[in-house]
Amino acid sequence: MRRREADGGGVRQDAGPGASAAVRRRASGGEFAVSFKRLQEAVGFACERQAEWEAKVVAGIRVVLDFAVANPTAARDLADRGKDSSQRAGEVIAFFSELLGDVAPSERRFAVSTDEAIVESVAVLVRGHLLAGTTDQLPELAPEVIHLALLPYIGSAAARAWAETAGSRRSGTD
Repeated sequence: MRRREADGGGVRQDAGPGASAAVRRRASGGEFAVSFKRLQEAVGFACERQAEWEAKVVAGIRVVLDFAVANPTAARDLADRGKDSSQRAGEVIAFFSELLGDVAPSERRFAVSTDEAIVESVAVLVRGHLLAGTTDQLPELAPEVIHLALLPYIGSAAARAWAETAGSRRSGTD
């Protein structure tokens, strides 16, 4: 796999002869690749600034929701489950599932959930708002999305506490 500088100074992966299938898909995706890279970097930056794993999840969710509001066209491209783009959406789900699996303690998870199911649940909610043209409502839903994401790992009461803390920080009442 070769790397080269993209417009704007970022690094983009080129699909050389030994590139994986995922890299070849990204390289052929054009706008998808740029949008996905921007979202990955924003989530990574927000998460690395947090110490507790729950705070990383909260930060990542906030970035995803804010990204969808600020960049609805790019977010639709990332979330599209249409015939020609379902592999791309699957790549997004796989990335965030792996990210969640890297920080969340698997020994606490209730047996009925998986990292992928949690991420897909969040993606369905975001995708629904993108399709309905109501992305401006997503930031208000952050506490519910945070509760949904943390519930399988830490239970309802602790997930609600994180969600309420995140909600008060958003509204400035903290």
